[in-house]
Amino acid sequence: MDVEYNVTGKIHVNNMESFQERIKSVPFVPVNALRSGEKLEYEFNLDGFAYLILISQDAMNSSCEGLSAEVRLKNTFFQDKGVNAAEMMDETRLKNVCKFLSEAFQSEASMGRCSEYYGNCNVFNGGSDYEVIEEKWFTCVYDKGELVEEKRFSK
Repeated sequence: MDVEYNVTGKIHVNNMESFQERIKSVPFVPVNALRSGEKLEYEFNLDGFAYLILISQDAMNSSCEGLSAEVRLKNTFFQDKGVNAAEMMDETRLKNVCKFLSEAFQSEASMGRCSEYYGNCNVFNGGSDYEVIEEKWFTCVYDKGELVEEKRFSK
């Protein structure tokens, strides 16, 4: 059986001016040159892991009050441990990054980790197919540094 991991999140910001000030400060580092319509990318490191914050250029230039930014774990491979970053991401680390983002932007942040388990699954014609047979999720939500919600579920 194979396992695939995915770590993503969102930052929901009400005050655009505050967000623009905070995203330009350390530890957030711009990582791409933009062409029209692309997303702005900022990288930051926390507890030995690298993350990207992705924001549409239109949202940053908008005069509206709020915006949502996407957060992704950079799934780098750790040679010394022989695993990817997403495999090493446990609930404590996920909660730490979510709380950090929530405090840094003084807003609501959510993070989630999904584990998809692949295996052989019978199909109607009597053969077998290799597909997702189980998913496990852990999600958390922080608002201004306070834990609001934490869930574990599987399907």
